Amino acid sequence: MRALFAGVLAIAVSVGRADGQSGTISYASGVSLDVELPWELAEVPTVLEAWGSAPFLLHFTPSRSLMVRGRWNRGRGVVPARFRASGANLNALGRALEAWYAVTPSRFLQAYFGEEGSSGVKVLELGGERYRVPAEVIPVAWSITEQHGEHLGHQVIRAVGEAADHRVEAWFAPDIPVSFGPALYGGLPGMILALSVNEGVTTYIATEVVLEAVEDGLIRVPENGQATSPEVYQSYVSSFATEVVSSFRDMTRWYRNVECLVGWRDALVQCKQVRPGI
Repeated sequence: MRALFAGVLAIAVSVGRADGQSGTISYASGVSLDVELPWELAEVPTVLEAWGSAPFLLHFTPSRSLMVRGRWNRGRGVVPARFRASGANLNALGRALEAWYAVTPSRFLQAYFGEEGSSGVKVLELGGERYRVPAEVIPVAWSITEQHGEHLGHQVIRAVGEAADHRVEAWFAPDIPVSFGPALYGGLPGMILALSVNEGVTTYIATEVVLEAVEDGLIRVPENGQATSPEVYQSYVSSFATEVVSSFRDMTRWYRNVECLVGWRDALVQCKQVRPGI
């Protein structure tokens, strides 16, 4: 089987309803960054990739699905990246953050898909704020290949496709006969158990499949977060990294010996003045 499934450790399977049309699937997500950075920021991509990984649960019935982010460890266990807040380093940090915010799964809080495509909503996080954005299943021109495999006890088939601005690879399970998947991807004759966007820049891999009736009321339209349009939210994303880096650049105008850390405790990035020699 292709490398998309490499490294998956969990192999738990629980089967309830024989028709496989309702249940909950657990996913591990990941992000891979390819950004040119100065040597002082060499560890930044590793930290951002750890912070971008998050677990998800996808609850589904034949007509609706709700993906919710599980307990996020915010990259705990990864050594923070530390570097001087020089002009060149801050410019590079801005590039890394822009790339990360564009692809990280950890910004997803919820993704709902309603009756027969009639409605969709996703709840996203940015800078500690939640935004509720109208959405739809991502349109992908799928081609189903002849490649078969097995994942978590389910026979899966590889499909590849093109969306508006990215490439997608998926392994779907025909014995779970619903056209859903993680992060509002779907449209295949079976549940997507593994998904790779742009050759692994973002991945979702199922770690557990539980097929049984879903609790009444569990799958419902998200109501938390500030309602906004996709265009407005994207404008927030585009400007956020610039604003963060700008605030650090202002700090260097007032203080000497400013040092930045990426992945320190519960802050993705923070900069502070340090004493010389520390």
